[in-house]
Amino acid sequence: RGTILLGGTILISKPLDLVNVKAGAIVGLNPTSSQIVMDNSIVTDRVIYIDSKNFTIDNIKIQGHNESKRQTGLVLGRNCSGLKVQNCLFETVNYGILLAGGPTSEILRDVQIINNKFRDFISGIYCNWNFQNWTVSFNDVVGDGALYLPDKISKGNSIWLGLGAHQLRVEGNYCADVQRMGLEVFWPFWNTVRDPSAASKGQTDPTVIITGNMCFNTGSMGLSFGGNRNAVISHNIVSNVTAIGL
Repeated sequence: RGTILLGGTILISKPLDLVNVKAGAIVGLNPTSSQIVMDNSIVTDRVIYIDSKNFTIDNIKIQGHNESKRQTGLVLGRNCSGLKVQNCLFETVNYGILLAGGPTSEILRDVQIINNKFRDFISGIYCNWNFQNWTVSFNDVVGDGALYLPDKISKGNSIWLGLGAHQLRVEGNYCADVQRMGLEVFWPFWNTVRDPSAASKGQTDPTVIITGNMCFNTGSMGLSFGGNRNAVISHNIVSNVTAIGL
């Protein structure tokens, strides 16, 4: 319990799993001097796994390594409601932040992903299935190029959120230089007989707001929205997209 103040670089030889930790935080001085880095000799799928309520990760660098199997920077469990990830740098990763799941996954509530940078990634933020009252705002998610060339790393999306969401605000993100999409909010209202979403079940309006985002130099689409009932999509800027702007 409490705050860990990180003032240097920690080289870890196994994933840092924060499970059932009482409310607390990892706080750095800045991402340049406060770093959690995965040892190049380790084969694992993640740098940090968080499954603790009301935790804050602030002002640190989370770095994987560039071997044949890249790590995800931060994997979210379903028990980390109240999580704040802010002012961090994610670098040399597969996904920067990942939430996986399915139609019956427990709803993950009250998460804020704000003012982070993502560099040298395959996909930036990828969150899937059943989340509620999230803010994903003012993140800078820039890959290594939109062209379909074998030496490019960023073959995925800058930000992908979908398949069951309620009360979602996506604002002021800068998404660029990826081979697929800058920003996609995909079927937040996923409430069918076949695949009901716990997050949107019984909801007539997913209350999704997508505003003030910028998407540049993407290889597929700039902004993509499928199944966004009654969503507000406003004041976004898209430029230099290979296929479809919106």
